[in-house]
Amino acid sequence: SGRFPSASQDIVEAVPAAKPYGGIATILAEELGYRTAFFQSAMGSFEGRPGLVYNLGFQEFWARDDLDDPNAYVGYLGCDEFSMLEPIADWIEGEEQPFFVAVMCSVTHDPYEVPEWFGVADREPVERYRQSIFYTDKFLAALDVELTRLGLIDETILCVVGDHGEAFGEHGLFGHERIAFDELLHIPFCVRVPFSAEPGKKITQPVSSIDLTPTLLGLLGFETESAGFDGANALGSLPDDRKVHFAGWMREGPVGFVQGNRKFVYHPTERRACLYDLAADPLELARIELTDKQMQNVADEIISWRTDTLFRPNQLNTGRQMLFDRWLCRWTDRVCSARYKKPPE
Repeated sequence: SGRFPSASQDIVEAVPAAKPYGGIATILAEELGYRTAFFQSAMGSFEGRPGLVYNLGFQEFWARDDLDDPNAYVGYLGCDEFSMLEPIADWIEGEEQPFFVAVMCSVTHDPYEVPEWFGVADREPVERYRQSIFYTDKFLAALDVELTRLGLIDETILCVVGDHGEAFGEHGLFGHERIAFDELLHIPFCVRVPFSAEPGKKITQPVSSIDLTPTLLGLLGFETESAGFDGANALGSLPDDRKVHFAGWMREGPVGFVQGNRKFVYHPTERRACLYDLAADPLELARIELTDKQMQNVADEIISWRTDTLFRPNQLNTGRQMLFDRWLCRWTDRVCSARYKKPPE
């Protein structure tokens, strides 16, 4: 949507709203007549995903539950991502309208399992993770081939952006919870634009995944500076002192912002803030302590930002709604669940 999610330990954005939020899916559909769809290899009930996809304005939703063959399941969460290629291609070929499609991969999620046909899984978690990334690269290459087969490769913007990284012992930490180091925050953000006159351009200023929507809209000719986004067009003019905020899902986890080469982190459990110099210390091994006054100013600013992101739904506290013809969503306050109802044959 180009806006900050609610920095809170719930999935309030998945509670179905009265109407979809304004974002890239709704803008492209309403302004340019695009068809929109969201495909994911994960089970649809994960984090109440149908409600979120509906709120983001997508017209179609496909998840692991829509597979005819459960043997394609991988791990407890996902499936063989190559099984998404055919339904994605079928949907694209369904009509001649321009389209916007989001594809969410999950094989790189723990336990980092790949399908048996891809190779034998390593016993070491970090090697399994590397293998899952290699697998995802192969899937993206196959998707590229599919777009070529459809004759769309030269008129399709392709964007690859990460969700979060993973820690494997750096700083003595593992996983992706309560971690604010760059092994978690530094993610891929790559855009291939067939009509770009400047291929290979690299943005050196800090940017964020909330910049994705204004960046893509900017490439399509939209003026985004006055649109009210929290993010910015990463290909536009970014101020040198811009603050790029981050927060983990866990309520007690670290939260902060990057400004230039400096990273400020506030730890709620310690009620302390600190600083890292990313230019002099890219591995973040030397924590810089702040004075009491500096610490209070940084903490106040970060806490204020986090509070401002908190989303408050305006619908009834409890309810139920059928979405995408096969997902029964139920919600109570700020939590939503989804149950798959297989369509009749």
